[in-house]
Amino acid sequence: MGLYKPFTANMDEGWTRWIFDNWEFPYSSLYNVDIQKGSLNKNYDVIVIANIQPESIINGHPEGTIPDKYAGGIGEKGIEALKEFVGEGGTLITLNKSCNFALDHFRLPVIDVADDYESSEFFCPSAILRVDIDLEHPIAYGMNNQADIMSYGSPLFRLMDENEIKNNDVLSLENITVIAGYTSENPFRSGRLIGETILRGKPVLIEARYGKGKIILFAFRPQNRAQTEGTFMLFLNSLYYTK
Repeated sequence: MGLYKPFTANMDEGWTRWIFDNWEFPYSSLYNVDIQKGSLNKNYDVIVIANIQPESIINGHPEGTIPDKYAGGIGEKGIEALKEFVGEGGTLITLNKSCNFALDHFRLPVIDVADDYESSEFFCPSAILRVDIDLEHPIAYGMNNQADIMSYGSPLFRLMDENEIKNNDVLSLENITVIAGYTSENPFRSGRLIGETILRGKPVLIEARYGKGKIILFAFRPQNRAQTEGTFMLFLNSLYYTK
Protein backbone atom coordinates (compact mmCIF):
# COMPACT_ATOMS: atom_id res chain seq x y z
CA MET A 1 0.00 0.00 0.00
CA GLY A 2 1.23 3.48 -0.84
CA LEU A 3 0.22 6.83 0.68
CA TYR A 4 0.94 9.89 -1.42
CA LYS A 5 3.08 12.38 0.52
CA PRO A 6 3.33 15.83 -1.08
CA PHE A 7 5.96 18.41 -0.24
CA THR A 8 3.15 20.91 0.32
CA ALA A 9 2.81 19.76 3.94
CA ASN A 10 -0.66 18.30 4.29
CA MET A 11 -2.37 17.72 7.63
CA ASP A 12 -4.82 15.13 6.33
CA GLU A 13 -1.97 13.03 4.97
CA GLY A 14 -0.39 13.22 8.40
CA TRP A 15 -3.54 12.01 10.15
CA THR A 16 -3.91 9.21 7.62
CA ARG A 17 -0.32 8.19 8.26
CA TRP A 18 -1.00 8.23 12.01
CA ILE A 19 -3.93 5.84 11.53
CA PHE A 20 -1.79 3.47 9.48
CA ASP A 21 0.97 3.58 12.10
CA ASN A 22 -1.41 3.23 15.05
CA TRP A 23 -3.28 0.29 13.51
CA GLU A 24 -0.04 -1.22 12.18
CA PHE A 25 -0.93 -1.17 8.50
CA PRO A 26 2.15 -1.78 6.33
CA TYR A 27 2.56 1.09 3.87
CA SER A 28 5.09 3.24 2.08
CA SER A 29 5.08 7.01 1.63
CA LEU A 30 5.00 7.83 -2.07
CA TYR A 31 6.72 11.06 -3.09
CA ASN A 32 6.30 12.79 -6.44
CA VAL A 33 9.30 11.07 -7.99
CA ASP A 34 8.10 7.64 -6.82
CA ILE A 35 4.85 8.08 -8.71
CA GLN A 36 6.52 9.61 -11.76
CA LYS A 37 8.76 6.55 -12.16
CA GLY A 38 5.69 4.50 -13.08
CA SER A 39 5.37 0.70 -12.94
CA LEU A 40 3.49 1.17 -9.66
CA ASN A 41 1.69 -2.17 -9.93
CA LYS A 42 4.96 -3.99 -9.26
CA ASN A 43 4.98 -2.81 -5.65
CA TYR A 44 1.47 -1.61 -4.79
CA ASP A 45 -2.10 -2.90 -4.85
CA VAL A 46 -3.57 0.26 -3.29
CA ILE A 47 -2.59 3.94 -3.41
CA VAL A 48 -4.28 6.48 -1.12
CA ILE A 49 -4.43 10.23 -1.76
CA ALA A 50 -5.63 12.14 1.31
CA ASN A 51 -7.56 15.42 1.27
CA ILE A 52 -5.35 17.43 -1.10
CA GLN A 53 -6.38 20.01 -3.69
CA PRO A 54 -5.87 18.74 -7.28
CA GLU A 55 -3.73 21.78 -8.12
CA SER A 56 -1.39 20.90 -5.27
CA ILE A 57 -1.20 17.25 -6.32
CA ILE A 58 -0.24 18.15 -9.87
CA ASN A 59 1.88 21.29 -9.47
CA GLY A 60 2.99 21.42 -5.82
CA HIS A 61 5.25 24.32 -4.85
CA PRO A 62 6.18 26.68 -7.73
CA GLU A 63 9.80 26.56 -8.84
CA GLY A 64 11.92 29.27 -7.26
CA THR A 65 9.89 29.37 -4.06
CA ILE A 66 11.57 26.37 -2.45
CA PRO A 67 14.70 24.23 -3.04
CA ASP A 68 14.40 22.52 -6.42
CA LYS A 69 14.11 18.98 -5.07
CA TYR A 70 10.92 19.97 -3.23
CA ALA A 71 9.33 21.95 -6.07
CA GLY A 72 6.52 20.72 -8.31
CA GLY A 73 3.96 17.96 -7.97
CA ILE A 74 3.38 14.70 -9.77
CA GLY A 75 2.91 16.51 -13.10
CA GLU A 76 1.73 14.87 -16.31
CA LYS A 77 4.10 11.92 -15.84
CA GLY A 78 2.54 11.21 -12.48
CA ILE A 79 -0.99 11.49 -13.85
CA GLU A 80 -0.20 8.97 -16.58
CA ALA A 81 1.50 6.67 -14.06
CA LEU A 82 -1.60 6.64 -11.84
CA LYS A 83 -3.86 6.01 -14.84
CA GLU A 84 -1.65 3.09 -15.80
CA PHE A 85 -1.70 1.82 -12.20
CA VAL A 86 -5.49 1.74 -12.04
CA GLY A 87 -5.90 0.52 -15.61
CA GLU A 88 -3.68 -2.46 -14.87
CA GLY A 89 -5.64 -3.52 -11.78
CA GLY A 90 -4.65 -1.17 -8.96
CA THR A 91 -7.01 0.54 -6.53
CA LEU A 92 -6.80 4.32 -6.10
CA ILE A 93 -8.52 5.75 -3.01
CA THR A 94 -9.22 9.48 -3.00
CA LEU A 95 -10.43 11.38 0.05
CA ASN A 96 -12.51 14.55 0.01
CA LYS A 97 -10.99 17.20 -2.29
CA SER A 98 -8.58 14.79 -3.95
CA CYS A 99 -11.67 13.17 -5.51
CA ASN A 100 -11.67 16.07 -7.96
CA PHE A 101 -8.25 14.97 -9.18
CA ALA A 102 -9.80 11.63 -10.16
CA LEU A 103 -12.84 13.30 -11.73
CA ASP A 104 -10.57 15.51 -13.84
CA HIS A 105 -8.30 12.77 -15.19
CA PHE A 106 -10.09 9.40 -15.27
CA ARG A 107 -13.09 10.18 -17.51
CA LEU A 108 -15.59 9.38 -14.80
CA PRO A 109 -19.31 10.17 -15.32
CA VAL A 110 -19.42 12.02 -12.02
CA ILE A 111 -19.53 15.79 -11.46
CA ASP A 112 -18.73 17.86 -8.38
CA VAL A 113 -21.54 20.42 -8.31
CA ALA A 114 -20.62 22.08 -5.00
CA ASP A 115 -19.51 25.26 -6.78
CA ASP A 116 -22.62 25.43 -8.98
CA TYR A 117 -24.56 27.09 -6.18
CA GLU A 118 -24.38 30.52 -4.61
CA SER A 119 -23.38 30.43 -0.95
CA SER A 120 -26.91 31.58 -0.10
CA GLU A 121 -28.21 28.36 -1.74
CA PHE A 122 -25.68 25.80 -0.57
CA PHE A 123 -22.93 26.19 2.01
CA CYS A 124 -21.42 23.45 4.15
CA PRO A 125 -18.31 24.73 5.95
CA SER A 126 -18.57 22.10 8.68
CA ALA A 127 -21.39 19.68 9.42
CA ILE A 128 -22.21 16.17 10.55
CA LEU A 129 -24.46 14.57 7.94
CA ARG A 130 -26.31 11.27 7.75
CA VAL A 131 -25.86 8.83 4.88
CA ASP A 132 -27.52 5.60 3.75
CA ILE A 133 -25.13 2.70 3.09
CA ASP A 134 -25.48 -0.23 0.69
CA LEU A 135 -24.70 -3.13 3.00
CA GLU A 136 -24.32 -5.50 0.03
CA HIS A 137 -21.06 -3.81 -0.95
CA PRO A 138 -17.82 -5.26 0.52
CA ILE A 139 -16.63 -1.82 1.65
CA ALA A 140 -19.71 -1.62 3.90
CA TYR A 141 -18.76 -4.77 5.83
CA GLY A 142 -19.36 -4.27 9.55
CA MET A 143 -21.37 -1.06 9.10
CA ASN A 144 -24.99 -0.29 9.90
CA ASN A 145 -27.30 0.81 7.10
CA GLN A 146 -26.82 4.45 8.14
CA ALA A 147 -23.86 6.43 9.44
CA ASP A 148 -22.97 10.03 10.28
CA ILE A 149 -20.09 11.55 8.34
CA MET A 150 -17.97 14.65 8.84
CA SER A 151 -18.18 17.07 5.93
CA TYR A 152 -16.53 20.42 5.39
CA GLY A 153 -15.62 21.92 2.07
CA SER A 154 -16.41 18.53 0.57
CA PRO A 155 -17.32 17.66 -3.02
CA LEU A 156 -21.00 17.31 -3.85
CA PHE A 157 -21.34 14.47 -6.34
CA ARG A 158 -23.90 14.16 -9.11
CA LEU A 159 -23.95 11.37 -11.68
CA MET A 160 -24.05 12.50 -15.30
CA ASP A 161 -27.14 11.80 -17.37
CA GLU A 162 -26.92 9.95 -20.70
CA ASN A 163 -26.65 13.14 -22.79
CA GLU A 164 -23.82 14.47 -20.62
CA ILE A 165 -22.00 11.15 -20.93
CA LYS A 166 -22.22 11.25 -24.74
CA ASN A 167 -21.14 14.90 -24.94
CA ASN A 168 -18.20 14.54 -22.55
CA ASP A 169 -16.68 11.25 -23.78
CA VAL A 170 -16.63 9.66 -20.34
CA LEU A 171 -17.15 6.13 -19.07
CA SER A 172 -20.67 4.74 -18.87
CA LEU A 173 -22.70 4.57 -15.67
CA GLU A 174 -22.23 0.79 -15.77
CA ASN A 175 -18.79 1.48 -14.31
CA ILE A 176 -20.23 3.29 -11.28
CA THR A 177 -21.50 1.79 -8.03
CA VAL A 178 -22.86 4.09 -5.33
CA ILE A 179 -21.89 2.66 -1.94
CA ALA A 180 -23.36 5.45 0.20
CA GLY A 181 -25.46 8.56 -0.33
CA TYR A 182 -27.07 11.28 1.73
CA THR A 183 -30.41 10.28 3.21
CA SER A 184 -33.48 11.38 1.29
CA GLU A 185 -34.89 13.01 4.42
CA ASN A 186 -33.14 15.16 7.02
CA PRO A 187 -29.45 14.36 6.39
CA PHE A 188 -28.38 17.32 8.55
CA ARG A 189 -27.37 16.24 12.05
CA SER A 190 -25.24 19.03 13.50
CA GLY A 191 -22.98 21.94 12.56
CA ARG A 192 -23.52 24.58 9.90
CA LEU A 193 -25.34 23.93 6.64
CA ILE A 194 -27.33 25.94 4.13
CA GLY A 195 -29.28 23.98 1.51
CA GLU A 196 -30.06 20.66 3.13
CA THR A 197 -32.51 19.72 0.37
CA ILE A 198 -29.71 19.96 -2.21
CA LEU A 199 -27.81 17.20 -0.41
CA ARG A 200 -30.67 14.71 -0.28
CA GLY A 201 -30.00 11.47 -2.14
CA LYS A 202 -26.69 12.56 -3.65
CA PRO A 203 -23.83 10.03 -3.72
CA VAL A 204 -21.09 10.43 -1.14
CA LEU A 205 -19.07 7.21 -1.59
CA ILE A 206 -18.55 5.72 -5.06
CA GLU A 207 -16.70 2.83 -6.62
CA ALA A 208 -15.66 3.62 -10.19
CA ARG A 209 -14.26 0.82 -12.34
CA TYR A 210 -11.50 1.92 -14.69
CA GLY A 211 -9.76 -0.62 -16.89
CA LYS A 212 -8.85 -3.62 -14.75
CA GLY A 213 -8.83 -1.57 -11.54
CA LYS A 214 -11.00 0.77 -9.55
CA ILE A 215 -11.16 4.18 -7.92
CA ILE A 216 -12.86 4.64 -4.55
CA LEU A 217 -14.14 8.19 -4.14
CA PHE A 218 -14.90 9.40 -0.62
CA ALA A 219 -16.64 12.80 -0.84
CA PHE A 220 -15.80 13.31 2.83
CA ARG A 221 -12.99 12.46 5.26
CA PRO A 222 -13.77 9.02 6.72
CA GLN A 223 -10.67 9.27 8.94
CA ASN A 224 -11.02 12.96 9.83
CA ARG A 225 -8.28 13.86 12.36
CA ALA A 226 -8.28 10.20 13.45
CA GLN A 227 -11.48 10.98 15.36
CA THR A 228 -14.41 9.84 13.18
CA GLU A 229 -14.37 6.23 14.35
CA GLY A 230 -17.91 5.67 13.07
CA THR A 231 -16.62 5.76 9.47
CA PHE A 232 -13.16 4.24 9.98
CA MET A 233 -14.54 0.88 8.84
CA LEU A 234 -15.48 2.23 5.41
CA PHE A 235 -11.97 3.55 4.91
CA LEU A 236 -10.16 0.51 6.28
CA ASN A 237 -12.34 -1.91 4.28
CA SER A 238 -11.47 -0.01 1.11
CA LEU A 239 -7.78 -0.75 1.70
CA TYR A 240 -8.52 -4.47 1.36
CA TYR A 241 -10.96 -4.10 -1.54
CA THR A 242 -8.53 -4.76 -4.36
CA LYS A 243 -8.93 -7.54 -6.89
